[in-house]
Amino acid sequence: MKLAILMAANLLLSIPAFIPAPVLAQTRQMVSELGMRLLVPPHWEWRWRDSNEIFINCSPEVTKGFGCALIVTARKAPADQTAITDADRKLWRSGEAATGIRKIVSARDTVLAGYPAYEIIGLDPLRTMRMFVLVPRTGRLYDFAYAAGSPANKNADYYRYKPAVDAVLQTFTSLSE
Repeated sequence: MKLAILMAANLLLSIPAFIPAPVLAQTRQMVSELGMRLLVPPHWEWRWRDSNEIFINCSPEVTKGFGCALIVTARKAPADQTAITDADRKLWRSGEAATGIRKIVSARDTVLAGYPAYEIIGLDPLRTMRMFVLVPRTGRLYDFAYAAGSPANKNADYYRYKPAVDAVLQTFTSLSE
């Protein structure tokens, strides 16, 4: 019994290292650019990388190596497109696979904040996530790319930051409608 209590106490002491990312996603700053809006934790930093791309640093506390990044790119879609097509899926999968350089772990249709989306999980050697979100009848498509970690820590950072990134993605709103 004492051993079980000690093990439970040790587990509780080790959890705080994994709590910050999801908890920090609760208080937010607004990123309202590219015809869309996201709410991100206040300590995350973001900047323009190009006229149609925003880089969000979801681990500014990491000063050495690579921490966590979420890149949002606004792309054009046919103005009358209302759904993701098989041709879209094929194009995005082939782009993500990069002619065999990256392994695709999974690919699936999903919904993000009420919009049709297609999610691809890749491995190159780090786990990555790409999500393409179509805003129907607007000519807008958003490409979200998420990566975290380094080969040294395997994919621990991917899983550490993923809940916060998912929470941010759920705040996505199109300003184009």
